[in-house]
Amino acid sequence: MILIADSGSTSIEWSLVWRNGNCKTFLSNGANPVFLSPGRIAERFRDALLPYLHSENGSVANESIIESEEVEEIYYYGAGVIPGEPANKVMEAFRYLFPRAAKIEVHSDMLGAARALFGNGRGLACILGTGSNCALYEAGEIVEKVNSGGFILGDEGGGANMGLMLIADFVKGLLPSGIEKELKKQYPEIDYPSIVSQVYKGEMPSKYLAGFTYFIKEWEDDPYISSLIARSFDSFFERNLVRFLRRDSAEGKTDKAGFVGSVAKVFESQLIRSAQHHGFTVTEILDGISDGLIKYHSKEQNGQ
Repeated sequence: MILIADSGSTSIEWSLVWRNGNCKTFLSNGANPVFLSPGRIAERFRDALLPYLHSENGSVANESIIESEEVEEIYYYGAGVIPGEPANKVMEAFRYLFPRAAKIEVHSDMLGAARALFGNGRGLACILGTGSNCALYEAGEIVEKVNSGGFILGDEGGGANMGLMLIADFVKGLLPSGIEKELKKQYPEIDYPSIVSQVYKGEMPSKYLAGFTYFIKEWEDDPYISSLIARSFDSFFERNLVRFLRRDSAEGKTDKAGFVGSVAKVFESQLIRSAQHHGFTVTEILDGISDGLIKYHSKEQNGQ
């Protein structure tokens, strides 16, 4: 059996894949390796997996250590996972829970997105959610990654970037009167002091800013909002991907881009227009990566 985890900041989507092709996918609470010890991470994982981890004949896993011989391979893809202590904590937690697993791998969400989008092929893998991220991918591995920069220095095309553009214009009095009126109507508490407090003193400023994408989606046909979306996506391509078009490569032109994330899916038509304008072909836009990872690792297990 293969165990695959797609871990975000608040939740984990788990997939169990049996050798006969049967699959089971379910959600659990997240486990941030930056803030938790290996023991606490193992507890979170165990609580999430015990209701589902049993063999096809119905035998239940041990309640302290999951001693199922069926779990042979584990692949964990997590937001913010980088080489070093966070990745090592996750690895240690899995080794405790699955001492008989032959293979355990811990990777970034960027690699997970790339494998889900392109399998063993080649292309530009992009994440557009609250923030944004992208990398050149080939044959199962990241070849080159572009630094995200976060919502202050980057994250172009992400929800926080769009929200920042909207709120920055509100602060400066640059919103069209109709949009400003509707924004105040939908967010009656919004004013300059509250914005400054949320952005500069709040615990999750990027999440606060990305929250305005609901408003942006609602008014996407308005000329001002439509231009805002286009400018955010254009900035993403110009500051992150266009560099790959300019290179000579033995593999040919690097113009194929795939996308994962809620913002990419919600604003799909605008994203495709911006991609085409900058010379890129969009191969796929996924809301999640579990199905793609199941397909990728099933082929890997079967030697395809």
